[in-house]
Amino acid sequence: MLPFWLTGVAYEAVHLLLPWRGAIHVGDLRAAELHLFGVTGADGQLQTLSAALQTHTHPALDVLTGAAYIAYLLVPIGLVIAWVWRRDDARASRLAWAFLAVNLVGFATQLLWPAAPPWYVDQYGLGPAVLDAAPSAAGAARFDAALGISYFAGFYSRNVNVFGAMPSLHVAYPVLAALASYRLGPRWFVPTAAFAALVGFSALYLNHHYLLDVLAGATLAALVYALVAALQRRFVTGGER
Repeated sequence: MLPFWLTGVAYEAVHLLLPWRGAIHVGDLRAAELHLFGVTGADGQLQTLSAALQTHTHPALDVLTGAAYIAYLLVPIGLVIAWVWRRDDARASRLAWAFLAVNLVGFATQLLWPAAPPWYVDQYGLGPAVLDAAPSAAGAARFDAALGISYFAGFYSRNVNVFGAMPSLHVAYPVLAALASYRLGPRWFVPTAAFAALVGFSALYLNHHYLLDVLAGATLAALVYALVAALQRRFVTGGER
């Protein structure tokens, strides 16, 4: 469990480094999203996919996507625990260290290239970054409202980095889980891949990420997992299963 402990230490250290982060990107990321993946709204104006989804919400989707956004972290950790219990230590170790590596690269990227999420643009516009902008549950507030709870309100109130949209680590974690499950066959891979796809959709539907953030998170997970697997094959006996 050392990789998870180190991830927690790294996460706690992020807020100490925020004063030295790079220039915050607000309009350029949104402009790239519109150029690559923009859709035409009912008013004839080009809009992002996340913005388009805000006009097509449903309570059932609010609950489903909110639940996925809660479980995103539990799935990879749960798989590591399950594989340790099944004595599949090589697979558990590979996923755990890939999890740490994804977080280290993700945190570094978010500090070097901080980017505003879509909900921030909705609230504060495309002007200079509002450094004291309060974190927001955004579309996840609909989950709270549907169930009469305040889970996401409390969760996001503790967010130390509002400008950490790129890449989406919410997406990277379940993609790692799916990749780690691939060689176990459809029984493991299909549900984990489906969950990763659901979290990717949820990131857009809940207005926390652009599609570019989602793709970046998935790509980061794939590259890091491939690297960790290669290192395990090279240096650990029986590392690839």
